[in-house]
Formats: sequence, C-alpha cells, structure tokens
Amino acid sequence: MSRWLDRVKERGCLHVGHRGAAALEPQNTLRSFQRALDLGVDAVEFDVRWTADRQLVIVHSEDLAETTNGQGLACECTLAELRQLDAGEGERIPTLDETLDLLKGKALMVVDLKLAGYEEDVIQAIRRHGLQEDVLICSLIPASLRLVRELAPDVLTAVSYPEDTGGASTKPYLSGVVSLALAAMRATLPWRIHGMMAQAQAGAAMLYHRLMTPAVIHAVHGQGKLVGAWTVDTADGISRMREMGVDSITSNRPDLL
Repeated sequence: MSRWLDRVKERGCLHVGHRGAAALEPQNTLRSFQRALDLGVDAVEFDVRWTADRQLVIVHSEDLAETTNGQGLACECTLAELRQLDAGEGERIPTLDETLDLLKGKALMVVDLKLAGYEEDVIQAIRRHGLQEDVLICSLIPASLRLVRELAPDVLTAVSYPEDTGGASTKPYLSGVVSLALAAMRATLPWRIHGMMAQAQAGAAMLYHRLMTPAVIHAVHGQGKLVGAWTVDTADGISRMREMGVDSITSNRPDLL
C-alpha cells in the first residue's frame, strides 16, 4: 500500500517542497532537496527528463537557459555535458539516482514526468531503490500515467492540471486573460475531474491552487482519491488550501508550510 495514503490518514495534509525549496535554493538541485528536508517537509517534488544518452536527470525546463548557464535543449545533451553546467550558485544538475539516494527514508517523493517516452526507465530506477511505496508519479500526459499504471500497479499516480503554457501565469500583461481562463476552468472542473482521472487511470489529482474549490475537492474525495494543490507560496494561500481540506500542499516556500 502506498505510504502516501498512510501519511495522509496520519497527518491530514502533507507538506511538499516544490523542486525542493525552489524559492530559497537553486531549484531541482541536491542542495534544494536537502533544504526542504531540513525544513521538515513530508515530500519533495522534482522534475525528470532524459538526456541524449538516455540518462535520467532532474531538470524542469527543456530550455537549459531557463535554469542553468547553458544553451540548447536538455534532451540534446549528454549527461557529461549537462554536468558541466551551473544550475545555480555552483550547483550541478543531479541524476534521478542521486536524488532517490538522498531522499530515501527521509521523505516521500513526487516525480513529475515532463515528457512521454521514459516511463519504464523511471520505474526501473524507483524499483532499484525500493521506493515503489514512497513515490507519487504525476504528469500532464494521460497516456504516460496509464503506462506507469501498467508497468507498476503498486505506484500511486496523479494527473496534473492545467499546463501553464509558456509560463503565462507569471506574465503580468496576461493576468486578465489568465484570470478569465482560470474562472472558466474552475467553474467546470468539478464535473470534468472524474473523466480526467479516469482517462489517466490516476489515483490522485494535483491541481493549480487557483482552480481549487470545495466542489472539486468533494468530487475527488467522492471517488476515494487524493487531491493536492500547487504551487502555493503565501501563508494566507496555504491556510486557505488547508481549510478547504486538500490532501497536500506544494510550495516553493516550505519554510511557510
């Protein structure tokens, strides 16, 4: 049985460090993950991609310029080439194995699959480390989650929603458009979430916090499944999510959790 389910029953609402402690340390680095552990999180979230030589690494964006001093695409570089890059304040891009080694026995894990195609490689790594009960694998891609379910029925999966195309939510000049789009999504999500989770064969939903409502939480809990909120970076927002009854809160500021 997933330790996620056990921990939710014990704690009520789990605290998840987004990319470790992304607002406090260089994101998706071992230093960031350790900072999250030091702050007492229940789980650490990180992003997995693969390299040109089929190595699994922890990188959020395919565009290396967004999070490192490099250029080009992560998938077009070998592991050795990626290791030469500065991921922030002298930190290096870690591998999935290094990350699992660090976190094993210390926290649960949210493994975010950014692309399709390497699901089996990720499952093999998780099994090598004996962490099937400790991880939650999430993705925006229903087919990826169905494949994970097929390969590893003992691993909890979650559909993530929505995709922040081009980082629109962080651009002030798009705030009006984004607010209207979110309002429409929020109004219909309680009726759509069951179909979304069924299509992905997922046991949980990880939702952008601005889409969270008591109705959507009720809809997910009505299926006997979990619902988590991302990414909540204010004390007021964290309190609001907790009062609504979410099962986990993901934050770049685990010090606030």
